[in-house]
Amino acid sequence: MAIKAIIFDMDGVLVDTETYKFLATKELIKKYKDAELTPERFRKYVGMHINDIAIELQYEFHFEWNPEEFAEEREAGYRKIRDEKGIKGFPNTIKFLKAIDKKKYRIGLASSSTKEDINQVLTVLGIRQYFDVVMSCDDVEASKPDPAIYLKTAEKLGLKPSECLVIEDTHAGVVAGTEAGMKVIAVPNEWTKEQDLSRAIRIVSGLKEIRLDQLDRF
Repeated sequence: MAIKAIIFDMDGVLVDTETYKFLATKELIKKYKDAELTPERFRKYVGMHINDIAIELQYEFHFEWNPEEFAEEREAGYRKIRDEKGIKGFPNTIKFLKAIDKKKYRIGLASSSTKEDINQVLTVLGIRQYFDVVMSCDDVEASKPDPAIYLKTAEKLGLKPSECLVIEDTHAGVVAGTEAGMKVIAVPNEWTKEQDLSRAIRIVSGLKEIRLDQLDRF
């Protein structure tokens, strides 16, 4: 079936936010446990919802906290760092979005971030106008790797899942897309390059490697 829509993940695909999230998480671990969270340990959590990360860290570092309270504090720390250092889109992000033929493809965004964080990123980068549908973790009850957010995005786009192509960077995202019945292209970054992305139909090093004129061949 022909591809009629491209659905993007946001964090790690369009914008580099994982570094800031790592720094914010690292600060909290140091604060509550006086322990060191290394990049290597953090990489396995990239792509997970913050509440799930809180629970996993609780087991790993052997201490008690309320996952929701941890999530709120981590998100506040992330936003502080983000606002201080600035939001940075990946190279070719805007160029790639501009190159998509809107007469041929609809464009969606399906992110595990909150609606507030998504709006901030889209506004700062000036790319909100490219998306027909924007979905956040606030719009679904289950987070990736559950396919709910992709299924709902397809529904909002008025398309069948098989008519949508997903661009993701994490194992959880790739699984979510494929479980939704969509084809997925993986674009790993420094934080996700060691994750299992084998369910993707193709793995590329950046958006510039995706040939828009060849999407119908997938």
